[in-house]
Amino acid sequence: MSRLFITIILLFGAVVVGLFYLVPEWQNVGKIKGSVDRLSEINNEFGDLVQTSKDLINTINKISQEDLSRIDEALPRGSKAADFVVLLERLAIKNGMVLKQIDITSAVGSKPQAAVQQSGTVKAAPKSTGALVGAEVGGKEIYELPFSFAVNGTYENFKKFLMNTEKSLRINDIEGISFSSPGKPEAFGTTLKAKIYHQ
Repeated sequence: MSRLFITIILLFGAVVVGLFYLVPEWQNVGKIKGSVDRLSEINNEFGDLVQTSKDLINTINKISQEDLSRIDEALPRGSKAADFVVLLERLAIKNGMVLKQIDITSAVGSKPQAAVQQSGTVKAAPKSTGALVGAEVGGKEIYELPFSFAVNGTYENFKKFLMNTEKSLRINDIEGISFSSPGKPEAFGTTLKAKIYHQ
C-alpha cells in the first residue's frame, strides 16, 4: 500500500513539475518556431527583392546606346541651346522657311551659361518647369529654357515646319504664335514663343 501511495505521489509530482516547468518551455518553443517562420518569410521576401533588382539591372543593360542617345537628345544634360538652334535652322531650311531671329534665355543649375543668340540678351537664372514641375531624372531637377524665334515663309511651309518641330526628339512646348506680313502676299512672318527642357 505504501508503495502504491509513493508511486501516486511521484506521478503527481511529475505532473506538477511538468505544469510548472515543461509547459512554459513548450510555449517558448512555440514562440521560437513562430520567429523562425517569420524569418523564413523575410528571407523569401528578400530573395524576391534581389531577383527584382537583378531583373531591373538586366532590363537597363538591354537598353541600346542608340536609345540612350535618343533619351539624351530629348532631355539633355545641360541646355545644349546651340544644338537646338542648329535643329531649328535645319528644320526651317528643310521646310522652305527662313529663320530670322532667335532669343534664348540660358539657365543651367545655379550658374547661367553663355547663350547662343542671333539677337537679344542673356536673361536670368534657372527656374523649375511648369509642364514638368517637380519632376526629376536621375536625381536631377528638370529645367526649362524659354526662347523666341521668328521665321518667314508661306502658310503651307509654316505648317510643315511646325509639325516637324513637334516631331523632333527634343522636348519642346510652343506657348504662343503671332503673325505679321513681311510685305510679300505669298509669305508672312511668324514669331513663336516656346520652351525646351533640360536636366
